[in-house]
Amino acid sequence: MELENRYVGSRYNSFCEYFCELTEFLDNITERKRLSRRHYILALPCDFADGALPIRLPGSTVGGVFLDKDNVITKVQIDGNYYKDVYPKDINEMLERYVGEKITIKYD
Repeated sequence: MELENRYVGSRYNSFCEYFCELTEFLDNITERKRLSRRHYILALPCDFADGALPIRLPGSTVGGVFLDKDNVITKVQIDGNYYKDVYPKDINEMLERYVGEKITIKYD
């Protein structure tokens, strides 16, 4: 799964905030709930080193993408404490489709 910088070509390029297939999926399943903000993945070098990339909405972390040492997804989880009424109850099962995909970053 390729991560694309949210701020390509802008002065905010170094924020390391990315969109991808997974964030688009989350945006689409929450669209009917009128969520006006987009999901993004925070992918700082230290996050890769820790093996956990936060899934965020502006102002809060709603979950994480967990990686092995080769940047392959081992788990994707949305924390049920945030936006409970926005995500389906089986959201974490729905996200299992991304397990096994390798994370790469598209550089501009």
